[in-house]
Amino acid sequence: MSKNRTDVYICNKKYTLESEESSEFIMGVSRVVDKKFEEIFERDENVSLVDAAILVSLELVSENVKMARKLDEMKKQIKSNSEESNQIKEKIISMSKKMEELYEKNKKLQAEVDLNRLKNTINTMNNK
Repeated sequence: MSKNRTDVYICNKKYTLESEESSEFIMGVSRVVDKKFEEIFERDENVSLVDAAILVSLELVSENVKMARKLDEMKKQIKSNSEESNQIKEKIISMSKKMEELYEKNKKLQAEVDLNRLKNTINTMNNK
């Protein structure tokens, strides 16, 4: 895959980045980083650029770790939901088979009832 060159500005300094990601993606990421620096400098305008970079790094890594944890939790929930779904599917299949069996049994019983009614009717007619 070819690398894209993208010019971005962070703390009013131009950086030319090469990445396989799209320029739009790189610019979006750099805007997030630049905004983090702005937030740090708004809180303390005397903070050094190095200290601000460390704080931005810590914030971004912290957000990344939190998102990774959430992703893991979501994966576990999806797995759990999938297993539950499979169990429900198995129960539905089992119940469908039982319903078919009961339907067939009901048909046989209904045929027996009809046959007994017919026999009773014949017996009644013969006894008259």
